[in-house]
This record gives sequence, C-alpha cells and structure tokens, in this order.
Amino acid sequence: MKKEQRRNLGEKIAQGILLIVLITLTIFMMSDVKKIQGNARVINYAGIIRGATQREIKLEISGNENDVLIKYLDDIFYGLTNGGGKYQLTTLNDQHYQKKLT
Repeated sequence: MKKEQRRNLGEKIAQGILLIVLITLTIFMMSDVKKIQGNARVINYAGIIRGATQREIKLEISGNENDVLIKYLDDIFYGLTNGGGKYQLTTLNDQHYQKKLT
C-alpha cells in the first residue's frame, strides 16, 4: 500500500510541475503574440502613411487641399515616431527605422 501511495504522490508532484511549466510557457507565448501584433500594426500604419501621403501630394498638386487627411497622417506619424498616440502604436527599437522616420 505504501508503494502505491508513493507512486500516486510522485505522479501528483509531476503533474503539478508540468502544470506550472505549461502556465509559464503560456504566459511567455501571450507576451510574444502581443509584441508581434504591435509590430504588425506598425507595418500596417506605415503602409497607410505611404499611400495616403501619395494621395495628399496628388490632391495638393491639383489644387485640392485636404486638411483632414493631413491631420490623419500627422496622428499616425506621431504614433510611429513616439509610440502610443491616437492609434496606440508601439515604437520599434530599430535604429535604422527610427533614423528614416526622422
């Protein structure tokens, strides 16, 4: 009987350790997913800046001012350079990228 109790206790301890490892790995995974989502948002908004800037230039050349579009671009650009802002963008710690923004 004692041998069986020891085995059950050993199994419960192993299960507890594995559960703790699983919870820890899940927390790290969720953190990494959040970082990836932040980077994806930066990439998407950088593309929006590119396309909307081209559109704004064409409008200005044709004599049509669009101050709302300029404000929209300014808000996104602020988020890309400083993080946060109206669109809650993350800052990337890439010196080459930051240099290009400035």
